[in-house]
Amino acid sequence: MMMKKIWLCFLIVLSSNACEVPVFRFALERWAADKYTLQFDEGLALATDPKRLELIDKLNSLGESKANIKILRQKSNQQFSSLSLYEPNKGMLQAKAVWEGFFNHENLNHLVESPARQKLADYLLSGASVVWVIVESGDSERDAEFEKQLRAHVAKAQKALSLSDEIILMDDQEKIDSASTKKELDNMIKSSIPLKIDFSYLRISKDDPAEEVFLSMLFAKMPPSERLNEAFAFPVFGRGRVINGVPESKLNEAGVVEMCQYLCGRCSCTVKSENPGMDLLMNISWDQYVAEGSMQVREILPPLSGVLELDDSPEKQELDSKTSNESQDLDPQVTSPVTKQEVLKPVTFKSLWITIGVFAFVLVLSTMFLLKKNK
Repeated sequence: MMMKKIWLCFLIVLSSNACEVPVFRFALERWAADKYTLQFDEGLALATDPKRLELIDKLNSLGESKANIKILRQKSNQQFSSLSLYEPNKGMLQAKAVWEGFFNHENLNHLVESPARQKLADYLLSGASVVWVIVESGDSERDAEFEKQLRAHVAKAQKALSLSDEIILMDDQEKIDSASTKKELDNMIKSSIPLKIDFSYLRISKDDPAEEVFLSMLFAKMPPSERLNEAFAFPVFGRGRVINGVPESKLNEAGVVEMCQYLCGRCSCTVKSENPGMDLLMNISWDQYVAEGSMQVREILPPLSGVLELDDSPEKQELDSKTSNESQDLDPQVTSPVTKQEVLKPVTFKSLWITIGVFAFVLVLSTMFLLKKNK
């Protein structure tokens, strides 16, 4: 009986510290996109290639782009040069390549952007809660039926979803009595992007050469044995964060409803890495769009863990320096320098320790009271 009362106190403390911003919006405004690593293995034949300088310039431009990518360059004993794209947040010894190809203009052009990824970004920045990316099976009738069922399941989920009245919108910021309280900070919307419960759909062909890299990322977490000849639906939210797709044979109402409820539900404000999904490689400065019209009170997000550096060549150091300088220029709202102490103490961890401290205090008081009462 005593433990039940103690746990009840704990749940009350947790609920009072909850964030009302839905997961999809919290991810869009506060989760920096994880960086992919592009490894360039320079083959022997490149030295005599008449297009060498042109190709190298294009490679360097990727490192200087708005894409969430870093480039490692190293010499190879192979005849031809190659590119390997590695998943984010993994050391090079643990990371696996999500895509591999030759070092040529076609592959360089499609690495960080493609028509489908541009449409995906447009949907997310226009306020779509979730974009369901449908990879077609190639059978037009089956694909049409698959999308019809998916839309029906999502529509049913949407009827039961709503936004919290405690969310503080951009137009309501002048009504805040104190913008320094933790609860108000958590419940703030930090951009003028429309906030709504809305779902979009994007279909792509599995055989589209322009989407080869995009498709490789979508299926990166799925074993080859599960990539059957059927349609798939992948929910994408935030800054292009994708969750494992559902195949045609396993599509069901309960699963779709549960996914929609999670992505449109209240955010637990946990560490990003503890949440499902993987960021897609996209050539877009998310901070620039989120910062437009944002409130003055802003949280400082810590940089995410990168991959292990393998190449310390002067070319790579210069490239990393350029990339770092550009990333600092993307967010015009941050005018004061960020100290090391600020970087090491993100708001999410502060909130966690506050919760633990309050819970410990309540636990001690409750235990003392119950022990005294039982005497």
